[in-house]
Amino acid sequence: MNHPRSTRSVLDIASALHAEPQRDRPAMASVYIFIGAGLCWFIAALLVFVGRDGSSSGSGIERFVFLMIVALAATLSFLPFEQRLGLRSLTAEGASATVLTVIVIVMVPAPNGWLLMPSETPVYVALALSVTFAISAAALPWTYLAGQRLFRHRARRFDIGRARRQAFGIGVWTGLLVLLAGLHMLSAVTAALVLLMVAALELLWLSFIDVGS
Repeated sequence: MNHPRSTRSVLDIASALHAEPQRDRPAMASVYIFIGAGLCWFIAALLVFVGRDGSSSGSGIERFVFLMIVALAATLSFLPFEQRLGLRSLTAEGASATVLTVIVIVMVPAPNGWLLMPSETPVYVALALSVTFAISAAALPWTYLAGQRLFRHRARRFDIGRARRQAFGIGVWTGLLVLLAGLHMLSAVTAALVLLMVAALELLWLSFIDVGS
């Protein structure tokens, strides 16, 4: 009499046990992707350390291989966040900005003067812009997750536009630090003042802009 019910219970337990690994697969895939990203970053750093990144030798093949490894490392670093959090185009934005930043840092001669020297201005500006966009992309997953914990209003908690704006604010702050360094004005005090300005602008935006707009 009770056999059909017990059989159904056994089948339910078996299906639940089978579904558990299915739910764990995305998490395990993310772990493997992060391991691959770490390996690629290690290889890229090793190439820089041994001088085989193409910056000193001028070899086009070495430069191409190095940049491809950096691009792969950046792609693998951002891809799990885009997939798990639903942050569209994060991988493309983050990888391109990271590659540009590495090009400016590793392959462009370091400036010898300050920002307002005509020969040094393009280097400082290129570095500030690339760092701004790279840090913005890196900060986006964390501003999105932080908003889910800090805000109570659902529209604001899951607002990707809000997260992008705050991440861009962090990126702008780091870019301004680069410019301040070029002006020989970078210090803990100036960095804190710029951070307060960026935070104040964000607080004003959150205070005066309607959540539903």
